Amino acid sequence: MASALKKVALITASSRPTRAGPTVTSFISKILTTSPVASSVEVETVDVKTFNLPLFDHPSAPAMFPLNLPSPLPEGHPALAWSKKLQTFDAYILVTPEYNGGLPAGFKNALDYTYYEFTSKPFFTISYGVHGGNFANEEASRAIGVIMKGKVVDTKVLLPWARDEMMLPTAEGKLGPKTLEAWEGQKGEVLKGFEELIGLLKEEKVAEEIAA
Repeated sequence: MASALKKVALITASSRPTRAGPTVTSFISKILTTSPVASSVEVETVDVKTFNLPLFDHPSAPAMFPLNLPSPLPEGHPALAWSKKLQTFDAYILVTPEYNGGLPAGFKNALDYTYYEFTSKPFFTISYGVHGGNFANEEASRAIGVIMKGKVVDTKVLLPWARDEMMLPTAEGKLGPKTLEAWEGQKGEVLKGFEELIGLLKEEKVAEEIAA
């Protein structure tokens, strides 16, 4: 009997009313389908905005009181649905903008509700913004890789806006033609990071088979 495909979450981190996030995620999703390893996993888009998470109000810390155990949060709290959804995946690809030199507040808030959801699981960050979102990329890698003990891939992808199109994504939530043309040239980086992620999943599968 064939084993079920491993599941990869493609996370949209932006949650502003006017945002380019879903468009960027769609752009990335189309690239992933061209990878020779794409058929070995199931990729599903997860939009942080849809969970309507309140400002962090966990009475303690998720590292001490995981949300998948009897939770100190009340029944029906949005963070429980967020955590439950994340737990259905084996690996994660984060697509995030950079605001003021870091992760967007909405996603950082969502991240603070988690801990064990990402532990020991492969993680790949793709950032975008004026300079490609390097600081947001580094912040995500540090939080997931160092604090939560996730397995962050070596490749990090930075997607900068075209200089004369910066207002389109910021004010209208759109990607300009020059930006898209430049990003087309970075497809190889996206595929490299994706294939590193799949490689980590394959290593886990081999380890599981040996332990069985």
